Amino acid sequence: MPIQNFKSLGTSKAKKNALQILEAGLDTAEPKNFLKFFITKNEIHIGKNRVILSNYEKILVVSYGKAADSMAKFVSELVYVSRGIVVIPKYIKSCLTNKNFRIFYSGHPIPDKESVRAGKAVLKFVNSCSNKDIIIFLISGGGSSLLSIPDEITLYDKK
Repeated sequence: MPIQNFKSLGTSKAKKNALQILEAGLDTAEPKNFLKFFITKNEIHIGKNRVILSNYEKILVVSYGKAADSMAKFVSELVYVSRGIVVIPKYIKSCLTNKNFRIFYSGHPIPDKESVRAGKAVLKFVNSCSNKDIIIFLISGGGSSLLSIPDEITLYDKK
C-alpha cells in the first residue's frame, strides 16, 4: 500500500473508495510497471530496435527526477550496474540501497548549490566513460532544477 496512513484517512466508505482509486493510480505509475516493457536482463528495447547489454563492458546509469531512485533501483535489480548517479529532490528519502550509486539530493522546484554540484558530477561521469560502456539514462520530472549548470549566468539568475 503506497498510502502509509490509509486506515487513519479512510474513515468513511467514500474516503476509502477515493483512497483506493488514488492507490491504483500510484501503483500504475510505479516505474517498474512501465520500465519492464523497455528493459530486460539482457536487452533494452527502443521501438523495434534492441540494444544487447552483453555487447558492453560496463553498464552505467544516470537517473534524475522525482522517480529517479525507484527507476534506478528497478534497473539495478534486473542488470548489474557498474556505477551510477541518482539525483532526487531533497525531500525524498531514497529507496535505493545499491552501493554502486552516488546519490545527490538537489533543490526542487528551485535549483540550489547541490543542483550545480550534481550537474557537474553527471558531466564528469559521462565524460569519463569509454565507448565500450553503455549509459542508461532514466529521466522523470524535475530535472531542470535538480541538474543545473548555469552556463554564463549565475545560479541566482537561473533561479
